[in-house]
Amino acid sequence: MNIQAIWEGGVFRPAQPLTLKRRLVTLAVSDDDLVAPSAQACSLPVTPPQIPDTVQARLAAQRARREEILRRPPASAAPTALTDEQAQRDRAFAERQAWRREQGRS
Repeated sequence: MNIQAIWEGGVFRPAQPLTLKRRLVTLAVSDDDLVAPSAQACSLPVTPPQIPDTVQARLAAQRARREEILRRPPASAAPTALTDEQAQRDRAFAERQAWRREQGRS
């Protein structure tokens, strides 16, 4: 079956609506309908963009700061005081452990 389609912005759009059984179909396009890309040599020398010295200095400072941060040892958080509820729970766990030891169930 031949179907006409219009090439619009990188997408083939069929001239008539289609209902397909599969999502993937093969489209045959003759070589005569294709435009071969022309490879042209660049006449201008390609150079990387020039980054201002102030920007390079800021980047170097940021890199140094990042390296300094990465070399630091992990900070240990200082222990905070327990709330009344947490202290009560802690005492209850300690008491339960003591009872278990007395009963031989460590």
